Amino acid sequence: MKLSMSMLAWYLGEYRPDRTIIDDEPIIYGMRFLPDEHLQLLPGYVYFGDARYFLSDPRYRNAYIIVHRQSYLLFHHCDYEELLNTLLAAFDFFMAWEGRLLEAASRQAPLQELVDLCSQVIENPMVVGGLSGELYIANEAAHQPVDPYWNFSVSHRQTHPQINNLPYYGTDNQLIKELSEHPQLVRNVYPESEPVLMMYLKQDQEPVATIAILQKFPEQTDKDLQLAPLLGRYLLKAAEFTSENALLQSSETILQKLLDGKEIDSRLLRKLEKEKTGNSWRLAAFRHKLRSDKIHKVTTLKSLKRHSSCCLATMHEGDILAILKEQNCQPESLSRLIKELGLSGLLIGISMNASRLDTLPTCRKQACFALDRADGNAGIHYCESFAFSWLLKTLREQEMTSALLHPALELLFHYDHETHGELCHTLSVYLRKERNLLETAQALNIHRNTLKYRLRRIRELTGLTLKEENELAYLRLSDWLAGSTKREKTETQ
Repeated sequence: MKLSMSMLAWYLGEYRPDRTIIDDEPIIYGMRFLPDEHLQLLPGYVYFGDARYFLSDPRYRNAYIIVHRQSYLLFHHCDYEELLNTLLAAFDFFMAWEGRLLEAASRQAPLQELVDLCSQVIENPMVVGGLSGELYIANEAAHQPVDPYWNFSVSHRQTHPQINNLPYYGTDNQLIKELSEHPQLVRNVYPESEPVLMMYLKQDQEPVATIAILQKFPEQTDKDLQLAPLLGRYLLKAAEFTSENALLQSSETILQKLLDGKEIDSRLLRKLEKEKTGNSWRLAAFRHKLRSDKIHKVTTLKSLKRHSSCCLATMHEGDILAILKEQNCQPESLSRLIKELGLSGLLIGISMNASRLDTLPTCRKQACFALDRADGNAGIHYCESFAFSWLLKTLREQEMTSALLHPALELLFHYDHETHGELCHTLSVYLRKERNLLETAQALNIHRNTLKYRLRRIRELTGLTLKEENELAYLRLSDWLAGSTKREKTETQ
């Protein structure tokens, strides 16, 4: 682990050094002694020794100094051997500390355990919270009285309502419109309190939580700013982020698990549905007519993620997938989307309507089914445009299908053949017109009384009631599967 002068100043704080720290960075990995044969001070080392080798002022003859580039720590009235051993111990301490963090992260320890380990160096009050204002974990220092807003947040495990209504300003009074995965000092909304170091914890480049460190001890601010990104990387390995049903997961992680058919905590699904998808949506699968390279796919995916009509987007098994709200799945809306993204040559497969994210694997099959039946033709292809004909074709190809059709159809077919009747055709039209007498008679171009006679004759010959739902469903399916020329003739009329 590389150290900084701020980190060394914190560890050596019991000696109360005079400190001048300029352009501080955690780049120190070793120590050398003054005087040194090198005239320039190498940035990877701190230099320790008698202050007279570095400062010509006679007031510092009995002082010791630690130098790094333009920064130095000056120690008065200290024992040389004791100070040297403490300096060497600082390197060992930070190495061991990071080792403990690494070990805990590698076994996906609870977030509280990792935060407690962080507190061995981060002495300021620290909390980890969610994006909705909920507070998950706090270190011991966070429970000490600080200011009214902070105390309320810790005790209620929720951000104070007043904080949500106020803008963020930096300590330089510049407006902070958005946090990032890099720590920023945010001016405290409580005017008498110290600023707060804030940053996102990101998973798959998506914010899933926040770190907030109140700078109760301002002299530790530089150290906290340097260590916060390191801590963030370890905290993201905690069980709350990485376990199978972790509550702090990115939408990308959840989508991939859903598409792989894994079980997802219902709380996660409800939260994602509420925040991202809404009540009615479809899954769109995107392929290019001529290109299947990763460059084009990644570019297309990035464009989709930035577009306002896209709820969620990801790549799975080589296909670009996007959840679009129902109103954005109409042909004109999709054509506008393609135009706005500057894309061409795309095949877009659209699933059937859905409302629950746990149906995502089925929706993916539907969208890809539509693409597979598009025969490489660019454009928008809806699953329902192909589904019924495919089901009929598949059933017709089954060896047992013809033997399992409703026997009434066979009986009426032979009766019509012998009598030159129209009963089979009449039944087909009657079923397709949802048993509406007027529409059926008009489609057949016969009088309603003639239709009533034919229906009565059908019931007499077959024993059908033409009322029971199961019977009607069986008849409709059998009629479609029979695929008679008479039915096809009715479809064209």
